[in-house]
Amino acid sequence: MAMCGAVALLLLGLAVREAVVVRRLKRDGVRAQGVVVDNTRDDYSDGFNWVPVIAFVDQQGHRVEFSPKMRGTGMNLAR
Repeated sequence: MAMCGAVALLLLGLAVREAVVVRRLKRDGVRAQGVVVDNTRDDYSDGFNWVPVIAFVDQQGHRVEFSPKMRGTGMNLAR
């Protein structure tokens, strides 16, 4: 029983920390306009997904490319 309580407190603490980080980034983070430059295929046991490759230029002029870890529809990633 005590173990479940400890795990619950740990998860609650992690959730609060994540909420604080997201709030800070929304308030103080620098926004950048990105463009989908490619789609890569992500194979898994039951099939595959197409994953976008997004590129943008940071404040120092460096080109940055990444694929988001969260994927799918309904994540409110579009502005």
